[in-house]
Amino acid sequence: MMVIAGSSAPATLLSAPNRQLRILSWPDYFPPRLLKEFTLSTGIEVEITPIFSNAEMFYRALEPKSIPFDLVTPGHGWARRWSSSRLLRPFREAVYGDLALDPLLVGAAHRDWSFTSGGLYWLPTVWGSEVVAWRSDRNAEFGHSSEGGPGYADIWNVGSDNKSLIRVSSGFTGAGLLMASRELLNPGDLWAARQDKVTMERVWGEIIAFCIARKASIGGYLSGLPSVELFFRKNPLGIAQINESWVDKLQSLGLKVISRAPKEGALAWADGFALTHRGRNQSEAETFVRYWLDQEVAGRSLSSHGFHSAVIGAESHAGFQYRMRLQERYPGEARSQLQLMPSAGEWFTEKRAAFIRDFLEAPIPQPPPPEVEPVEESLPPEGEKPALEKS
Repeated sequence: MMVIAGSSAPATLLSAPNRQLRILSWPDYFPPRLLKEFTLSTGIEVEITPIFSNAEMFYRALEPKSIPFDLVTPGHGWARRWSSSRLLRPFREAVYGDLALDPLLVGAAHRDWSFTSGGLYWLPTVWGSEVVAWRSDRNAEFGHSSEGGPGYADIWNVGSDNKSLIRVSSGFTGAGLLMASRELLNPGDLWAARQDKVTMERVWGEIIAFCIARKASIGGYLSGLPSVELFFRKNPLGIAQINESWVDKLQSLGLKVISRAPKEGALAWADGFALTHRGRNQSEAETFVRYWLDQEVAGRSLSSHGFHSAVIGAESHAGFQYRMRLQERYPGEARSQLQLMPSAGEWFTEKRAAFIRDFLEAPIPQPPPPEVEPVEESLPPEGEKPALEKS
């Protein structure tokens, strides 16, 4: 029998639904069966308004004539936008203080979502990342070819030719992580570049120079599922740095594609709960947050939406297939090495686009011609003269 987090009340009907909760979120986050259980156990009716992008969520919540939503689920990277909007209110520590949330994600929340002293405006719920993927039926040894497993060096490999597929922006960030692992960048440079324009110019100048020197390794740029499928069908020995949800889609199409988190740390995203100032049902929202971040409830939702939970141990309540997929993609300490990018201002996006153009417009470096040892001409023995040709 399920018990609501923070309460001793069993999941049975406590009262007829007479309380309301309005949530602005992605359509597949909340399985209907779990929403029904929540309503039966609390008497709180939940209304989900679906959105399909972080931008849509932000501007719908910002619109003064829109419905006053109680909860939103913004992406971690949108911290600066939400901070400047003043649309949110902080969570009380009593809401999250005893929840078993991943320390890495909670640390990112304190780093980027503490808009006021001691106030936490965002609680992580689900996460995912970009992985290194390849066809196991044609490249069976790849995952075991280097110590520690595959990584960004396999994407930016000087010796390869048109073997790699990347997303334009995150592919270069992966290259930056590779450079940091080789001490070509100072620790923290990659993230500091998202906060300071001078640092950004220096760091991204070095990253793009590094990538241009290895441009021959790139065989394509991700532009949708068809582009990924075509890449793996035409280039069966290729590898890709793609979001892991795309791996699931490729497998559903019959391609034998497997993936691993890069050994230097997977580039991760995370979504989380946030309370709005305009919301009229704060108590109901807090009850829902504690319910949804309960280990059992979070685990039971994993097989529905396919993402990973920010709740430690949630996977023990998920299906067998999900647990095997999680173990395959994030072996060992991979989950503790996730790289959650800090929020950045609009200026960063504009400057990064300029550096990316420099890369795309740069010619592919040509390898130097092979060195050929000079051949010494043999001279006739001393005293002998070569015969003269008759005219």
